[in-house]
This record gives sequence, structure tokens and C-alpha cells, in this order.
Amino acid sequence: MTWPAAAGLAAGWLVALLALVLHLKLPRPAPRREAQDGPFVSVIVPARNEARNIERCVGSLVQSRWSAFEVIVVDDQSDDGTGEIARALDRGRAQALRVIDGRPVPPGWVGKPWACRQGAEAARGEWLLFADADTWHGPGALGRAAAALEEDGADLLSLQGRQEMGGFWERLVQPHVFFMLMQAWPRLDRPVSGKRWRRAVASGQYMLVRRSAYDALGGHEAVKGAVVEDLRLAQLFARDGRVVSIRALNDELAIRMYRSLGEIVGGWTKNLSIGAIQTFGPVWGRLALAGVLVGYPVLWMLPTLALLGGAAGYVEGPALGWAAAAFAASAALWAGIARALRCSWSYGLIHALGAAVLWGIVARSVLRRSRVTWKGRDFQEPAPA
Repeated sequence: MTWPAAAGLAAGWLVALLALVLHLKLPRPAPRREAQDGPFVSVIVPARNEARNIERCVGSLVQSRWSAFEVIVVDDQSDDGTGEIARALDRGRAQALRVIDGRPVPPGWVGKPWACRQGAEAARGEWLLFADADTWHGPGALGRAAAALEEDGADLLSLQGRQEMGGFWERLVQPHVFFMLMQAWPRLDRPVSGKRWRRAVASGQYMLVRRSAYDALGGHEAVKGAVVEDLRLAQLFARDGRVVSIRALNDELAIRMYRSLGEIVGGWTKNLSIGAIQTFGPVWGRLALAGVLVGYPVLWMLPTLALLGGAAGYVEGPALGWAAAAFAASAALWAGIARALRCSWSYGLIHALGAAVLWGIVARSVLRRSRVTWKGRDFQEPAPA
């Protein structure tokens, strides 16, 4: 490699990194104002073995300033005391706090859609809010979500909250996952409906739906076999001509998804391959996964490996100069992403390790295909539509 070639390659590297960032359109912030009045809302929390999270989640939900709401916890056959903890909590400002003992999962159903279905059956609200047990909600969150739902004319509104990452592996790997997912959905700034239904996306961590639209679709029975049920539900809403919107609410919604490397690997193995096929279709979805498996080592790991090769005396001259420039650009990008996610900028220096872990997760997800194991249950995802 000559020096001009190394300089050209480094410049092209920088352009590629900028392109990955500049084409992204993030969700619009939810309105600052809270809607003051509105329909009765049933908040449904599916919970399986969530003893470490349930008190924080439900304790925050019942302090909402929304005018009229109830909270329903569906204890999905937990064996860690989740239901007992939830039953001991005060109902706060909620009109009711109910804990339902979930029934065994029927054939053809996945656990979470079945728990959500049972919560919806017991709900009295005109609007339903499905919230994961690993979330925290500010008192104005529901009012601001309601304002966003009305502002966008949406039938399904999902909120993107602040991701909490407390451990080394969370801070190292989760930013890579989120950045990769943003490449799959680069236009999160506008609602989706109709022909663009495959571009619809929602997070089951926070989904506010109009009951009439939810029931017309068939509720969670329409996604009873879906492992990535939130994405599938959003797509079905949009395909049916309903409006799906996603907004950001970082100051009043927080999520801590996983707390260990094992949880990160297991959780994303469950979601990534199936989610890609649901989003892009069987052919393009598999090509997208193949692109990650090929592109990630080249883009995020090769410069670091070349620098290590230089330290060992195997890489020198223009090639080493390119590696240094490419590494500096990549490290700067990942340091910025880390800071945006409230992590130390120093994680940018070891971005190649995070990329290597994510590569392994994607490969594992592809190899397992539709076979899923999660929280002690085994599921088989049906063939994609």
C-alpha cells in the first residue's frame, strides 16, 4: 500500500462513518405538555421472574398524574416472588392495582403475548398501555404520551426512553446493538402507516394503544406466536391502515434491559435474527444479517487488529498509517455514542471488543434461527409473513 492509497482509504473510511450517522433521523421528543384529561387507561405489566424490577416499575406507574387509570400486573407463573412483591405495593394515585395469576401458556402462543392478552382481557380502559417490568416512569410520562398520541393521530404510540447501563458489558455492547438497530430504522422521526408497514416499529417497553384499534386487529392473539411481538404488532397496525408513531421521552422513562453479559447474549439472540426477517422480509432480512456478519469485522475490528499487528511488527508504513487514522475516526465516533448514552467516552477506545461481542450474538442468532429459549421456556417462531 502506498501513502496516497492509505490517505484515500482513510478519507473514504471517514466518509463512510459520517454517512452512517448523518442519515439517521431520531424520534421526535414527546410534547413537554401533559394532556390533562382523556380516556380511562389500563396499564398492563407482563412480569415473569421480575422480583428485582417489579417494585420500582409499579411503584413509579401508580404515581402518574393521569386523571383516571388502573395498573394490572400479570404474574406470568413466576417462581421468584414477583406476584407477592406486587401485591404488597400501594395503589398510589391509581384507581386500582390488580395482580393477576397468569395461566399456563397454551400451544401456539409465546409467553409474553399470552400474558399481555390476559391483562387486556381484565382491563377496563379505553386506552391500553403495555409496559415492561424493567421500566421506570415519571409522573408526567403518561400525560405526555397521551399528548403525543393525539398530536400524531396515532393508534399505537411507542416511547423511546433513557437506557440505563450499570455494568461494563452493558456499556460496552448495548451501544453497538442500539446503533445497529438504528441503521435498520433510520427514519424514526415520522409516523408510519399503509404501504410502508414493514418500516413500522414499536418497543414493548412502552406501547400505548387505542383499545378500539387493538381489538379490531385481534389484540395480542394476532401475534400470539411472535417472539418479537412488539415489532410484529406495530407492523400489523400499520398494514391495517392504522398510524404507528414512536417518540422520545428520556427524562420521564428509563429502561434497564439486561444486567450481565449472559442476559445480553440471551436477550439479543432471541430478537435479532427474527426481527431482521420481520423488518426486511425473508430474503432481504437474511442478506442484512449477512451484511452485518461481513461488514462488522471489517468496519469496526480491522483497524484495531491492524494496530495490534503494527505493535507486533507485522504491519508498518502506509498500512499502519491507515490503521491509525481509521481507528482514531472510529474511536471518536464510538466515544460520542457512549457519551450520548451516558457512558464514559473511554469505551470508544475498546469499540472493537464491543463489535466482536455483537458479531458473536448476531452469528448465534442466525444459527439458532427460529428456535428461542427465554426465561426457562422454549419457543419456535412460525415462518415469517
